[in-house]
Amino acid sequence: MNIATIKSLLEDKLQIRITKKREKVFSYSDYLYASSLRSDPIFLNIGSADFKKNGWITLDYMTEQYKSRQGKSVDINHDLTKNRPISLEDNSLDGAYSSQVIEHLPYESVELLVEEMRRAIRPNGFFRISCPNAYLYCDALKSNDRLFFSKMIEYYDEASRWKKNFTANPKLETIEQLFLNAIASSKSRLTTKEHMCDSDVRNILYAAKSNAIFLDDICNGVEYDRSNPHFHMTWWDPIKLSDLFTKKGFSEVSISLHSQSRVPVYRYLELNDYRYFHHNLYVEARV
Repeated sequence: MNIATIKSLLEDKLQIRITKKREKVFSYSDYLYASSLRSDPIFLNIGSADFKKNGWITLDYMTEQYKSRQGKSVDINHDLTKNRPISLEDNSLDGAYSSQVIEHLPYESVELLVEEMRRAIRPNGFFRISCPNAYLYCDALKSNDRLFFSKMIEYYDEASRWKKNFTANPKLETIEQLFLNAIASSKSRLTTKEHMCDSDVRNILYAAKSNAIFLDDICNGVEYDRSNPHFHMTWWDPIKLSDLFTKKGFSEVSISLHSQSRVPVYRYLELNDYRYFHHNLYVEARV
């Protein structure tokens, strides 16, 4: 996708006029974009669902599982698990943002995504990712902190919700099974009868010399399930995600917080996952 096509999408689908002298109307969006070096910034929301905002284009993969949340269309319909280049021209974006996506993807797909954003984002632009922080989940498991999972349990308290995603009620599950669902969903009793038992989780935990070794063992053998794209399958913590950014050529990699960023537009609350923000990791890096 070239710059001209992107601008056309912004004009047609987001109803903003891209001209040399456009009429300015003060709004929160104007404030957010005020620090941009360009008058018409183009940002990409990856895994966008029904997100539509001025100055943004969207990338998602239209599926039956998520159709109720994706709206009628996305700008770039792209399956990240196919490991193909994204239809974006080099240096065509001012930045990119992805929330609650990479934990659903194979590691090699996340690697390619980061490579593609390094190619597509202009110099000095930022790529920001938020995802579950596996370090916090490990800490909750070790300390038997069931309260850590309370928001998830409350959300799925109604039978109509948990029966749509799980085979068991999270409210009645052990902390080990809640942990598995968050890290390697296909191994949890919440999703399968052939689940990992609680004692096996504890034995692996006590034998592992580090969180990374423990998490690798838990995720070992997990494959992407096209019939359940909502399953989690890869783990991420501050070190692992920061190292990936660095490996792919990004600079100034930094750990951030919910609704905090060096880029004003990334502070926009509608971009942030507010339901489980206390579980999440936020990392951003400059091209």
